[in-house]
Amino acid sequence: MDLTIKLRKNLHQASQSHIPMTTMNFDIDQFLFTVDEEFYKDVQYLTKFWSWHAAANQKDMLHYKFRPAYNVPIRGHAKKYWKYAIKSTIFYMKSQKKQQSGEFKALQ
Repeated sequence: MDLTIKLRKNLHQASQSHIPMTTMNFDIDQFLFTVDEEFYKDVQYLTKFWSWHAAANQKDMLHYKFRPAYNVPIRGHAKKYWKYAIKSTIFYMKSQKKQQSGEFKALQ
């Protein structure tokens, strides 16, 4: 890999505002980027984490607050996921009941 860095500094005291005080130039001839399996899996977890949080902030996905952490697999953690399913179902049943009672009061 050939890398050339040129740094140019303007030492003139009365420099004008449109002339930068320092400039830097990077010239890279060849660049090789390798990714091992561990790094690839870390990137996958990071994107899964971002998508999980993005989905949790949507109005129709409010049940995500009951979900186990994004990196907890389903296999081996059935109890946590059953609690998630039950809590989110109860949450939606309560919210529908509140909405229906509000609509009923509005009609009276």
